[in-house]
Amino acid sequence: MAKKKEIPLYCKGSLSIAEAVIYTGINRYKLYEMTSREDCPFVLWVGHKRLIKRTVFDEYIRTLDISNELESGIPIDWNIERKPYINRETRMPIWRRISISVEEASAYSGIGKEKIYEITAKEHCPFVLWSGSRRLIKKEAFEDYLSKSFSI
Repeated sequence: MAKKKEIPLYCKGSLSIAEAVIYTGINRYKLYEMTSREDCPFVLWVGHKRLIKRTVFDEYIRTLDISNELESGIPIDWNIERKPYINRETRMPIWRRISISVEEASAYSGIGKEKIYEITAKEHCPFVLWSGSRRLIKKEAFEDYLSKSFSI
């Protein structure tokens, strides 16, 4: 079985609750509370699993009065040193690439490979690019699809 690619949290398009706890320092229960609201702009439901749209969440957090809203008592350091994820085959950071593999899309988004295969099998999938029999994911179109989706 192939080893799953590791992508730093700050490079991923969506985060699980556990990853968001590490990424932000916000208490897990507070994150569950924040993502349970129906009007939550940064939650993506994949079946019963909730993912956090990282870029939307980053913007949401930056606009909050953190001392009043989060009450976590844990300082959030937005100025941490960020090392780029380099794809070994291309030596290009994943966030600069136009298309990515299904495996990379899975690691990037937190959505399982089988779910991505299921979505891309549909005839009019807006983010799949076929190279012969190989599926590639158009990264920007995939991010747009996820940012507009509430549930997949």
